[in-house]
Amino acid sequence: LNGTGNTDTSEDVSVEEPTLPDLSITKTTAAENVKVGDSFDYTITVSNAAGAGDASNVVVKDILPNGLEYVSYNTNYPNKQDYEFNQNGQELTWTFKEITAGASATITLTVKAVNATSEGSDGYTNTAYIEGKEENPGTAPAVHVGNALTLTKTADVQKVNVGEIFSYTLKVKNVSKSDATDVVVEDVLPGSLAFYAE
Repeated sequence: LNGTGNTDTSEDVSVEEPTLPDLSITKTTAAENVKVGDSFDYTITVSNAAGAGDASNVVVKDILPNGLEYVSYNTNYPNKQDYEFNQNGQELTWTFKEITAGASATITLTVKAVNATSEGSDGYTNTAYIEGKEENPGTAPAVHVGNALTLTKTADVQKVNVGEIFSYTLKVKNVSKSDATDVVVEDVLPGSLAFYAE
């Protein structure tokens, strides 16, 4: 009985806590050394652990270093209504409406090298992260980008006699947006020709 003389029939009610998502991210690339003008791929994988809760509105961000330029992307989500993509300069953002427990979202990101990496550096390092979990990003191995140089060689004649002197012109062109240093050009003459210096 309670204080009013009525029987107390209340029962303890247990409230279950909702199961939270458990998200993680990785970023990889097979590229190691490329030249300015080359394109290569990164693979970004966002996983939700099995047994965790479903995740909704998962935001994935990737800020490209200035030496790389966005080209295109593909995901394993065939229906574009299931995610959104936005580009703001070097910042790329994907928002996935849902990643269920035990599932993964995979992004194949294609970029183009537009500037060579500085001398002595390990290369461009690129990181992607899940918004709200910035402390656990996915970082791909560094990619070294070398300058793109072209070499042409022309002769000032088409036909000569034995003993005659003629000239070759070698032209090296840097088609990159950054300076090339310590460029070495080597020309190995065939046995039928001899170097002549005036």
